Amino acid sequence: MLLGIEIALTISAWRAGWKAIALLPVGAAIALGLIISSCVSVRDGASLYPIALVIDVAVIIILAMMSTSKHHEGSVHASETN
Repeated sequence: MLLGIEIALTISAWRAGWKAIALLPVGAAIALGLIISSCVSVRDGASLYPIALVIDVAVIIILAMMSTSKHHEGSVHASETN
């Protein structure tokens, strides 16, 4: 369920002009999940559910913010003119 939301929001952020940057939150969450899971033994796997939920919710919030805002190409202060 959460993966479907993340995929939809990634597509929405991509279309909002974020392009490949929209893939970073999901990629970071996957990498972080692999690192955390490699540090926990198999019998303690159930203890990862709260951590995974927090990571997923954070990714959804970041992607929702990216989806609702347009990415400005160029400099950091693209809206300022000299």
